[in-house]
Amino acid sequence: MAHAETGSGVRRGSRPRRGAAVVAVAAGLILLALAGPRFAGGLIVAPHSSIAARLARGETVEPPRLRRAIEAHRTALSIYDNPRDRARLGELCLSAAHMAGVQSREGARLLDCAIEAHRDALARSPALPYSWSQLAVALYGRQGGTDAFRTAFREAMTAAPRTRRLVLAHVRLGLRSWQTLDAGLREEVRERLAWAVENVPRHLTRRLERPLDVRLALSLLAGQPGLRCRLAAAWQQRSFDGCAALGS
Repeated sequence: MAHAETGSGVRRGSRPRRGAAVVAVAAGLILLALAGPRFAGGLIVAPHSSIAARLARGETVEPPRLRRAIEAHRTALSIYDNPRDRARLGELCLSAAHMAGVQSREGARLLDCAIEAHRDALARSPALPYSWSQLAVALYGRQGGTDAFRTAFREAMTAAPRTRRLVLAHVRLGLRSWQTLDAGLREEVRERLAWAVENVPRHLTRRLERPLDVRLALSLLAGQPGLRCRLAAAWQQRSFDGCAALGS
């Protein structure tokens, strides 16, 4: 009798173990199925991963390489759609649009690509400050100073108020679109301009290619002689000596 009970106990105990094994295998297969498209998409875009870093450093990427990267991201997104790669596609399209010329037919098509990609990315992951910033740039290039542009620009500055790369981009965009900004956005641009001149003036002047933008920036700093001096010195590539004595 004792032996029978032991045998019965073994059989009863083995069923849960077999059941757990089946569940574990099923879970593993589900995870593998879910990871498959993501892994495949990652393999497609991996050869182009260095391009984003080069663009972030302000380096020029050859148009054929940009086109290949754009097509690779489109292919990857058709397999596994996700906000990160959508945002990367938008960045690539925006860079290609500037190379093609935003007023050209090809440039307009690429701006539309950037706008669509960044909007899709932000719809699913709103906390993407670079996407907000690039969406604002793309909207201004395609549509001018519309309400949609101002909304995206405001979101961009709210999302990353003191990130150096974005501050410089926002000052540049703000100066170019100054006539279309409302009072609140103008004040935001003024604050970021002052921060950039105080902290990274030479980086700023490298981003302001147009003398018109520099003249506007100098006029916005009219009540801050020390900062105005620093901006002028950076633009003229001379020393900041004497600027501190003027105050901020």
